[in-house]
Amino acid sequence: MQNVGTGLLYLYIVIMYVLYERAPLKYTRYFSRKLVTFLWTSLLLLHSLPGEFTDLQLVSYMYVGIKQMDTKMDAGIDFSKEYALALNLFEGSKDYQ
Repeated sequence: MQNVGTGLLYLYIVIMYVLYERAPLKYTRYFSRKLVTFLWTSLLLLHSLPGEFTDLQLVSYMYVGIKQMDTKMDAGIDFSKEYALALNLFEGSKDYQ
């Protein structure tokens, strides 16, 4: 089960990284602030969002948002390994755009 969770975390980080890379910085910062505020304010409301999201999925999106705003900011969780793997996927190549 641990490997499945790590694989999904990696996938969620890759997805959000691609979305952030394609959007203008002012929008990614705005979205990240809103997402972080929402998540930290009430984790119990996560399941009321439209669509199907797991807690891991939403927290990984928040992690990417935090790292996009400030790479040195402490996110309060350690997804650094998965984040580094996701970044390596795109390092030196912008073919995904």
